[in-house]
Amino acid sequence: MTFPTAPSGETRGVQAFTTTLHSASRSFI
Repeated sequence: MTFPTAPSGETRGVQAFTTTLHSASRSFI
């Protein structure tokens, strides 16, 4: 999931959100 047009700030937020979501998914599995 990449957003080339998004500012670096937004991209960081998306990456952090994706990482958190991924971690949560692993916890549920």
